[in-house]
Amino acid sequence: MIYSKMTIAVIFSFCFIFGLMIVYLSKERVKNSENKIYKSLIILNLMGLVLHILCENAAYYYDVIPKVISTVIFKSFLGYFYAFGAVLLMYLLTISQVKNSELYKKIVSGSISVIYIILYFLPQELYRDFENKIFYTKGIDVQLIYVLSAIVITIIFTLLIKERKQITKKKVIPILIFMIGATISVIIQKFYPEIVVIDCVESIIILLMYFTIENPDMKVLNELYKNKTIMEQTYDDKANFLFEAAQEI
Repeated sequence: MIYSKMTIAVIFSFCFIFGLMIVYLSKERVKNSENKIYKSLIILNLMGLVLHILCENAAYYYDVIPKVISTVIFKSFLGYFYAFGAVLLMYLLTISQVKNSELYKKIVSGSISVIYIILYFLPQELYRDFENKIFYTKGIDVQLIYVLSAIVITIIFTLLIKERKQITKKKVIPILIFMIGATISVIIQKFYPEIVVIDCVESIIILLMYFTIENPDMKVLNELYKNKTIMEQTYDDKANFLFEAAQEI
């Protein structure tokens, strides 16, 4: 396995996102769309970080690893960039409560599969510089992801502006940081293709979202419900007692 500065950053990101996932899943959560999509983002980011490391090694050992496996790894990682943005768009559609949001989410979700299929049929080139340990893919598929990512970011920005009154400020902050971080990452990668930081940026976004997403503790909710039931029962008992006492008088 090869190690670079980016590999260390990716491993670090993986560790704290994995820890976040354990913390998040350790408690029972309200089963709503917001929590469901957030969990998907965590899992997706973990997959992206793993694919990042696999890509570096697949590029380095390209002559040894079967090309089919290398291609699957490269294409999967490339598709991840669109997938994360698409799922984040689904999250935004959920919290903004846009009309026909469920239909839009199905369209966005379906587009992920379509994009992956298209990617696997597009040609791809691999650049390798063993001396400087620089490896990256290039080609039509990479350009396609650039374009699609730009479209997704534009849609997210437009939706944020249009539905700003429906979304609380604390939920807007991580999404804004994502747009800024993603834009900067794309610019950096355009000039330095070997530097891929977007998945690490997305890890930070997920961490920020954890503190903004509605995550009530189900134990607390159950206790509150139980206390409410007891109070209602006590009230009914008192009412019945007073009624019976009044009847006797």
